[in-house]
Amino acid sequence: MRRAVLLGLLLLGAADKLPPPQDSAHLPRLSAAEQAARDMLKIYDEFCLQRFPNAELVRAGIAARRLNAASAADAAESLQGRPGQAWAVSGVGTYTLAFADAPHQGCVVTGAVADDESLRAIFGLAVQAFASEHDLGKLDTPMLRHGSVGNAPAVMQVIGTTGGAARQAFVNLSWVADGVVHGRLAREFPPPGK
Repeated sequence: MRRAVLLGLLLLGAADKLPPPQDSAHLPRLSAAEQAARDMLKIYDEFCLQRFPNAELVRAGIAARRLNAASAADAAESLQGRPGQAWAVSGVGTYTLAFADAPHQGCVVTGAVADDESLRAIFGLAVQAFASEHDLGKLDTPMLRHGSVGNAPAVMQVIGTTGGAARQAFVNLSWVADGVVHGRLAREFPPPGK
């Protein structure tokens, strides 16, 4: 039920874009986990789907939001050791927005989301919506893979495009640390030949 409510809100275009309800007492409330995951998706949508890989649009978005550089630790975690730049973004929680330099060009949003199921649900919806709007061809959706980030167990799904579309991958990675689920949403263009 909770997942259906969340997907319904996203399909309608995010609750904060809708007119105020006549009677809010009868509307289900989003959990803190769902709010955090949706907030993370909004940042991902704005920067990774709408602006990236256009460098001018990315710079304009960073300037408009007056973002500050992320800490070295947060940048390193988001970029996973790759060269690039990262900014701190505040919302329901605090997130890191990072852009990896070529050859692994990518846009990444990381942050604590507290609920793995919500994160994967909204990520899947975002990818489907973006693919249908931008003619990416058929999406290849493999099974979730289990691994680790540092010493923490992690779940990752890489969704690639096929059918002659520009080579890219959507990556959803989540891991648990100190009892909290951390999410990583990324849109990446792998190096040629990979």
